[in-house]
Amino acid sequence: MSSEKLRIEIERMLKNCPEMLTPMQLYKWSIWGKNHIYKLINTGELRSFIYRGTHIITKEDYIEYLIAHSNDSPEKHFHKKGDKK
Repeated sequence: MSSEKLRIEIERMLKNCPEMLTPMQLYKWSIWGKNHIYKLINTGELRSFIYRGTHIITKEDYIEYLIAHSNDSPEKHFHKKGDKK
């Protein structure tokens, strides 16, 4: 899927999403856990700014992140911690 088609689809899915999100609001709009969101923010992978002591993520930055990482392999996001027998 081209990035423009992907953008249109993501924007359609997030049409009711606020333009600015706190990490906890993003948690409700994404499949990520709150710790993963803070990790993305702290490593700079997901752009944010601080307003009144709280990280703010714009909807546009969230969409840009999703587009940039749409082709990542699932293994990048899941880690094995040994065999469970």
